[in-house]
Amino acid sequence: MRSATLLFSLTQLLGCLLGGGACAKGVTDAYGTFGVGNWPPASYRVYAGTAWINRSLPANPQTDPNSAAIVAQLNSHGSPEDKPAGALNDYDHPIYWSKASDPIYTLSGCGYSGALNGITIHALKGMVPGGGSDAHLAVMDQASNVEYDFWEATIDDNARTLGGTACGRLSIFGDGRVNGQTVNGPDGDGANAAITGLYAGQIRGAEIAAGKIQHGVAVAVTCTNGTFVYPATGLALPCSNLTNEPADGQFFQLTYSDAEIDALPVAAWKKTVLHAMHQYGFYVDDTGAGSGIQVVKPCVIQGTC
Repeated sequence: MRSATLLFSLTQLLGCLLGGGACAKGVTDAYGTFGVGNWPPASYRVYAGTAWINRSLPANPQTDPNSAAIVAQLNSHGSPEDKPAGALNDYDHPIYWSKASDPIYTLSGCGYSGALNGITIHALKGMVPGGGSDAHLAVMDQASNVEYDFWEATIDDNARTLGGTACGRLSIFGDGRVNGQTVNGPDGDGANAAITGLYAGQIRGAEIAAGKIQHGVAVAVTCTNGTFVYPATGLALPCSNLTNEPADGQFFQLTYSDAEIDALPVAAWKKTVLHAMHQYGFYVDDTGAGSGIQVVKPCVIQGTC
């Protein structure tokens, strides 16, 4: 009997799940007005419709010849960790939607390249980064159509400054990767190991409430083989033994069919996640978390094979 392994946390969903049907309230199709109490609907997908994160996998995707060994090694690191909001291992990506009427913050103290220091963006007072040491934060500035991502974010609401050890920007309507695809690039450094948008692959409460996720899912793994593949352009923490470990950016697919998922004796919201992992796949965007899965070739995700 095959088993499914969920390798991501659901911190972003806690408020929704605890509130039951409240998740479905206060959604709108009006981009430019998204914000507190006026959330994007389940059908909304950030980035271009053709972006790698929004494309469903083909019926029979090409798989890595070493797929079985990589999956076995991935599972050997143990069960997925629970990452409650505000905990020391909360490595999730809080997402804040801002608009033209929100306060203006100046980016300051952005480490590495410092390419974005001095830029002004619209942000919200009282934003809280993720509770773990990564202190991730994403600001979706609808006034400029730009996503700003921060790692080890620092916020001063009095001085109206925002920064972090790494700061990056990318188009809300683009391909979900930081322009230049490199640390110290023209649009900053990126805020995760893969240098993809922090929004990419995040599961929202509205999607769980609607029972449908129409994009790939981001996961964190314990460690990698020290390389990266598309869509990643950055390196993540390598394992002490690199053999059969996944690359940063590695795409996986849950090989249960939709019918098999529907027949599983698990909660409906879990089936929603499993369907997305089968239909769109899930990819490694970072490290720090501890079978019916296969490794999909990067060219499938890139659309070149």
